[in-house]
Amino acid sequence: MNVWTLLHFSAFVIYFVLMIYIIAKNPGAVINWLLGMVFICLWFWSGSNALLFNSYITQEKADIILKIQTIGWASFPTFYVIFLLYFMKKEIILKNVFVLTFFFAMPFIFEAAAFSDKMMVCCDRTFFGLTGIWNNSPFVYLFIVYSFVMFAVSLGMLVVFRNRQKNINMKKSADIILATTIMAFAITLIVSFILKWLRIHVPLEANLVFLIFVTGIIYAAGKYDFFEINAEQAADRILESVDEGLILTDTHGVVMQANSMAKQMLGFEYKVEKDDISEIIQDDKISAMILSGEKFAGMELYRGSGESEKKLTLSSAPVDKNGERLGYLCVIDDVTEKRAAERGLEKTMKELERSNVDLERFAYVVSHDLKEPLRMVSNYMQLLKRKSYDRLESEDREYIDFAVDGALRMNELIKDLLDYSRVNTRGGKFEPVDLNDAVEHILNIMKFKIEDVKGQILIPQTLPSVMGDGMQIEQVLQNLIENGLKFRSKLNTPVIEITAQENVSSVILRIKDNGIGIEQRFQERIFEIFKRLHSREEYEGTGIGLAICKRIMERHGGRIWVESEGDEKGSIFAAEFKK
Repeated sequence: MNVWTLLHFSAFVIYFVLMIYIIAKNPGAVINWLLGMVFICLWFWSGSNALLFNSYITQEKADIILKIQTIGWASFPTFYVIFLLYFMKKEIILKNVFVLTFFFAMPFIFEAAAFSDKMMVCCDRTFFGLTGIWNNSPFVYLFIVYSFVMFAVSLGMLVVFRNRQKNINMKKSADIILATTIMAFAITLIVSFILKWLRIHVPLEANLVFLIFVTGIIYAAGKYDFFEINAEQAADRILESVDEGLILTDTHGVVMQANSMAKQMLGFEYKVEKDDISEIIQDDKISAMILSGEKFAGMELYRGSGESEKKLTLSSAPVDKNGERLGYLCVIDDVTEKRAAERGLEKTMKELERSNVDLERFAYVVSHDLKEPLRMVSNYMQLLKRKSYDRLESEDREYIDFAVDGALRMNELIKDLLDYSRVNTRGGKFEPVDLNDAVEHILNIMKFKIEDVKGQILIPQTLPSVMGDGMQIEQVLQNLIENGLKFRSKLNTPVIEITAQENVSSVILRIKDNGIGIEQRFQERIFEIFKRLHSREEYEGTGIGLAICKRIMERHGGRIWVESEGDEKGSIFAAEFKK
């Protein structure tokens, strides 16, 4: 037995011991078994090399050992990659039947090729024993490409996993696995592929090189416990993973355990079974409440001063088991940023409210002040038209018509703008409104307009009542019915159907027409003030009606929307009133 035989036999024993050790550590953990399978591959590989690296081995026996050895090195990439995927928690990939079939089919292909003398053939005799020679076949090239791709892709995923990982222990474990694997893979590529291909044989086989990888795995596993999780470790990890500070005391208030967030928030380093909760909290009232067993939440604590002051909230509850009091659990939240954000939001809301009031006041004042001079201009223009119209040239008459029409439209626009600005400031009180009475009142007002266009208004059901401002609800109804009549199709006479759907929390009023419809891309735009989809020559109006409806529904805590397929397919306007 030469020194190289002894080295490989030692590696054979080490891999076997490590396999037993890791699986025995936590037999219920899948990742332990996967790592154990990686070690079995290396164990098988090392054992066969221990037999080959012997000057007394015959070529016939070496040929059989080489073929059996394939089981180890052909299966190694598969189990290594599956181990890495499980470590990175790539459950979607691991549950994919096609991926798993591929992973386990490839080793069988290479093993079958080896037993057909299409992978390694026997043998070159060296000073340390017999060693195999790569055959010049497609299967060898396929194995090289397969191994390279498997390692490259899995290590690339490991780098991405490492960069996205927030858990410091997992990140450090990934660093160690990455470094040791790259080192082992690089040496293996040179020794077992390139040099062996050139028939330059060295006794440093890949299974020995991978002791570097194994050393890294065992070190990471021992230091960061990434493959072994027992109940106590799981509890510790849960404590450390939460964003809140957690402190557990006994029945006398002595701190038994605390996570790092609690230490960071409160600025203390506790000593197990020595420090008292009252010393840490530094608030006699809260400490007394904790020790009384009273369950409470949201008690305020402050740490620091000035700009660095932190605002904390503390909640506490007793911990009992089988009727016996074991201690108390305290949960601490850092609400400094949350409270600052709330104050900022409150300030913004007040500024916005003040801005809206100023805007409404401005709109009212402007439109109100414009009404009088506009009425004067309109009256004088109409007076001029009555007295001088017949004496004017045709071009001058056209100018007069334009001016009168413009004044009338401006008057209508100011009226609508006043209505819009008064929705919140001049609204009435909320009370039960019978929609049947409201619809009947509006239809009486619009009776002649409906008859002019030969329209039909259908109400196939008794409508419910809603809570709201009766005048404003009628305004919404009138606007929606007028729109149904105005935007009628040229293909048929207008038919409007009014229905309602009553739910547990709301009443949805629907007004359906058979008009020209509204394309989906315009269905939000139509509720914006002054937004029109058609010219005034096609359809009269100011473009404020639906904006007023939306504002009224918002005042009622509801909403309004439209459903339509466009292209002469009609529209359904829906107004939801909350109960």
